[in-house]
Amino acid sequence: MIMRTAIGVAGLLALFVCHGIRAEEGPKPPPEPKDWQLSKHEIKFERRNLGEVSPANGITLTAGPNSQIKAFRIKVSGEYIANAQGCDPLDASKACTVNVSFAPKQRGSAAGEILVTSDGGNVRDTVRLMAKAPAERATAASQASTLSRPSSCSPSSRFAGT
Repeated sequence: MIMRTAIGVAGLLALFVCHGIRAEEGPKPPPEPKDWQLSKHEIKFERRNLGEVSPANGITLTAGPNSQIKAFRIKVSGEYIANAQGCDPLDASKACTVNVSFAPKQRGSAAGEILVTSDGGNVRDTVRLMAKAPAERATAASQASTLSRPSSCSPSSRFAGT
C-alpha cells in the first residue's frame, strides 16, 4: 500500500513538472489602498493653435483623513504643462491644486496623461488628457506653389516662330 501511494505521489509530481502545472501560491495581498482622491480623471481641452498655450485647468488632489503620505510625484506626458502648488508636503485632509495647460507643438490630436504617485511609489492614479491642434489648411498661396506649368505653356515657347 505504501509503495502504491509513493508511486501515485511521484506520478502527480511528474505531471505537475512536465506539464507546467503549478500548485497555487496562496492568496496575494490586497493592493495598498489609495489614500487620496483626484477631482477629475479626464480633461478635454479646447482647440489651440500651434505655439498657443491654453488657460490652466485645475485638478484638486485631496489627502485622506489618515494620510501618512509626505510627498507626491506628479509627472505629465504629451504636449501638456503641469504645475502643482502646495502638494509637497500634503498633510492629512488637506488639498492642493495641479494646474494643467495644453501647449501644442504639432497639428492633430494630442493625448497625454498626468501620473500621480505617492512617496512610497506603489500607489498611483492617472488623469487622461485630450486636445486637438487645428489641421493644416491649404491656402491659395500654398496651392499655387504646388502647381507647375508645362513648358509648352510658357510665354516664350508659345510665340516662338511667329
